[in-house]
Formats: sequence, C-alpha cells, structure tokens
Amino acid sequence: MKNKLILFIISMVFTSCSGQKEKFLTERSTILKNQSESLLKFSKIANVIDSDDESYWAYKYADSTLSTIDKSGKNYYNDLNKIYSAYSHIFYGMSYTRTVMAISRGDNYTFEELNGTIIKPTNEKEIDFDVLSDNELSSIYSIINFYKVSRMPRYDNMNEMFKNSNSKNNVYFKNNTKEQAFKVTSLNNKKLFFKIFAGLIIDIYGINNQDADDKTYNNYVQLILKQGEKMDEIPTNEQEILTLDDSQYYKSIIKSSEVQKTMLGLLVKEIEILQQRNK
Repeated sequence: MKNKLILFIISMVFTSCSGQKEKFLTERSTILKNQSESLLKFSKIANVIDSDDESYWAYKYADSTLSTIDKSGKNYYNDLNKIYSAYSHIFYGMSYTRTVMAISRGDNYTFEELNGTIIKPTNEKEIDFDVLSDNELSSIYSIINFYKVSRMPRYDNMNEMFKNSNSKNNVYFKNNTKEQAFKVTSLNNKKLFFKIFAGLIIDIYGINNQDADDKTYNNYVQLILKQGEKMDEIPTNEQEILTLDDSQYYKSIIKSSEVQKTMLGLLVKEIEILQQRNK
C-alpha cells in the first residue's frame, strides 16, 4: 500500500509539472503562426525591392529558417528567435544593393555594418530572455537600417525611437528579474515594431500612389491608424505590465501578433502593386 501511495504521488507531481510545461501552447502556437506564415509571404516577394544574388541568398536563408519553426509552440522562445532572424535576413537582402550604392557614393557606411544587422538562429535548448529581447529589437533595427542605406527621410526619427527603446529595455533588465523585464520589453518592442512598420507601409503606398488626392491618401493612413488603435489597447506602463497574469499577457501578445500579420499583409500588397507598376 505504501509503495502504491508513493507511485501515486510521483505520478501526480509528474502530471503537474507536465501540465505547467505545456501551458499556453495554444496561445504560443497562434503567435508563431501569425508571425511566421505572414513573414514567409513577405520573403517570397522581397526580391521586388532587391534581386541581387546576395539578396536571394538572404531570402532563401529566411525561408529555410522559417520552415524549421515548430508551430505547436513547444519550442516557443527558440522559434521566436528564428522569426527575428528571418526578419533580419530579409531586410539584409533588401538593403544589399543599396549598401553597395551607399559605399560607392562615399556615405559613412560599410558592409561590416550591414553584416552586423544579421541575427542567427540558435541551437541552444535555452535562450536567455535578455538575448531574446535584444534580438527582437535588433530585428526591428534591420528595418531602420534599410532606411539608412536608402537615404529615406524618416531614418533619423526611426533611429531616435530605436535608441530610446533600447535605453529603456536596458533599464528594465537592470531593475527587474529577466523574466519580468522580458514581459515588459516584449510588449514595448511590439509597439516600436508597429511605429517603424507603419512608416514603411505608408512610404511604399506613397510611391505607388503619387497622384492620389489628399482624401485617398488620408483614408489609407486611417487604415493603418486602426491597427494602431488595437496596439493602444496593449499596456505600455512597466508596473501595469508587471501586474498582468500570464493569461492577460498572452492575450496582449496575440493581439500584437495579429496586428503584425495584418501589417505584413498590407506591405506585401503594396510590394505586389510596385511589382506590377515596374513591369
């Protein structure tokens, strides 16, 4: 009887631990699907922006990385890092020819700087929260870097937003546990992503619709702002975020992933239009 009781207790402990490990798999799966599937569509059409051989290598690398994501959510953090890696490779590819042009005209820019925007996936079983947060922020910078080598007017403003976010993230990790800081930075990084990506979409829309009247242009901007309203529902304040339970936290991350999916869809549509215009 004693042995049976011990086996029962061990079984209960194992079941409890397994349940904790598998918790929020549905939410994590949804997040990974929203991010990776829309990003894969983007990588397939990025060659419209830059079709250099090096660019094609980068797009294929992104495709290959995205294909290894386990959408069940069981390797959630490592798979998030793969998504950030894919972003960095796609924008590396889109920036390559522009980098060649920037260097040839004497801009203060080097291939080393471009290469430094690449994030590589990791094979490690565990990835530190601070590394993961930094990599998400770096993936966003790869978009800003595209603006830099393109001499786009929004670059200075975007770079300033990035610097502010980076400084705040450093403070969060200094003043909290890594897990707490990650909860804060992972939400605030999504806010930064929206601001940067919104500018990119609007700029390409402007290229595609140079003859659009103010009403048409403003209606499109309102379409983007509606996604911004959804992001405004996600908390930003550090203390407010830290009071979220896990269920509330994942609800916010899912909402942001849905916005990112929509934003990527809008960008892909504008690039497709650009492709048709260039034929």
